[in-house]
Amino acid sequence: MTHATSPALRARRKGFSLIELAIVVSIMGIIVAIGAPKLRSVRDRSNLRAARDQIAAALATARAAAVQKGTTARFRSYGNTVDVLIPSTGQVILMPRDLHDLYNATVSLGVAGDAQINYDTRGFATVSNGTSAVYSVTVNGITDKVCVSKLGIVKKQGCVQ
Repeated sequence: MTHATSPALRARRKGFSLIELAIVVSIMGIIVAIGAPKLRSVRDRSNLRAARDQIAAALATARAAAVQKGTTARFRSYGNTVDVLIPSTGQVILMPRDLHDLYNATVSLGVAGDAQINYDTRGFATVSNGTSAVYSVTVNGITDKVCVSKLGIVKKQGCVQ
């Protein structure tokens, strides 16, 4: 009696045939092809939200630094980079952060003069147009805005130019 032809041995063999594996792999490929655009959209929205929050946090940091230190603090936006410093001493409060490198985001200004906003010791903002500054953040065609009023208040939602 040979073991290779024994029906008991054939019944105990475990594993999958090549056809079964090919079917499973093709089904997984279809699922990934359907889900990939949705995942990309979720990632883009998340990056947009993170970049917008980064700008709002930098603005709030500048305002808080001005009030706490009793001197002017400056928020700067140049290219896709933001930072906060104290102009009188050159002290950097928030190191430059390139939002394009971090989140693939581009930042554009509503008014060219709003590339920097100075906060006075009371936390009021000096905005070039006298009313508000608007920063538009875009990630792969999706855009959101951050606004700063002349009182220095930062709005991430419901912002109109």
